[in-house]
Amino acid sequence: MRISRRLALVGLFVMFGFVEIHAEGTVKKLSKANLAKAREFVMREARPLEQALFRLRFEGGSPDAVRTALQDFQNKDGGFGKALEPDLRAPESSVLATIRALQLLSALRTPPEHPMIRQAMAYLTSTFDQAKLVWRIIPTTAGTHPHAPWWNQEQLDQVFGGFLILPRAEVLGYLFAFDPPSFPAARRVEVFNALLDALENAAAPPSGGFVDSCVRLCETEQVPALYKERLYQKLVPLVPKAVEQDPEKWKQYCLKPTWLVRTPESPFFRLIADSVERNLDYEVESQSADGSWSPNWSWYGGYPEVWPTAEKEWRGVLTVQTLEALQAFERIEP
Repeated sequence: MRISRRLALVGLFVMFGFVEIHAEGTVKKLSKANLAKAREFVMREARPLEQALFRLRFEGGSPDAVRTALQDFQNKDGGFGKALEPDLRAPESSVLATIRALQLLSALRTPPEHPMIRQAMAYLTSTFDQAKLVWRIIPTTAGTHPHAPWWNQEQLDQVFGGFLILPRAEVLGYLFAFDPPSFPAARRVEVFNALLDALENAAAPPSGGFVDSCVRLCETEQVPALYKERLYQKLVPLVPKAVEQDPEKWKQYCLKPTWLVRTPESPFFRLIADSVERNLDYEVESQSADGSWSPNWSWYGGYPEVWPTAEKEWRGVLTVQTLEALQAFERIEP
């Protein structure tokens, strides 16, 4: 009898004492009927990008169809904008939107020579602050367009810690992955060492998106093993603190376990395995009546005429994202 890879991994982690047994009965799975409801929502309400992603993950769709939909968000300077990140409605390019695009392009195994990749790498090279060795996460002009309150320009540098960790860590991962000639290996190593220094000298333990940015770098295949191990050791004590492990708080704005550990192959799964399993149960149970999953945040009264559009786009993004997590952990009925 075949034992699933997920259960085999959990079994090993239990055997060696990494996690407690998740002893609340049989794991919960999304039914075929509820998967169909999610599909109906995506095809009715979500953006073409999320529709193409759903078809790719669940219906044998084409990666090129996803790239074509994503291309609508790329600007002439090579960066991405145009509300690809629903919380930032600015049409101009931002590092924030560009790393969102590169998350998808990397998952699609897009080759470095692809025009979308080459242009995105050119944008990241052009926006690199060579004196500070960082990237500003959004341009100063983005504040003139509707946005979530955390993207206000006032004190943005301080809120994001001078951008020493976020978005620098994730950007660095894509530079390792796609190896652009415009950003040579020696410079990447220099930035990597600066990142480790920032983690070591942070006034408070990095949390939320800061740790997620580092996790994505650590999970990048092309990062040399020596550097990856150094980063991994720094992240081990941070990951359990960065995610919200209390199910009672998952309805509030937080980083949920499955948003950080996206597959059972993640090297960080063992650190919060029991919380991941509980979070998967929670997601199966928290699907809305219309088949979607909703954001656990809002704009708290800001731009009330625009938030409903952003909220609907987020529901499309999160529905596909949640289905991908359930699929990765074998939580959808066959």
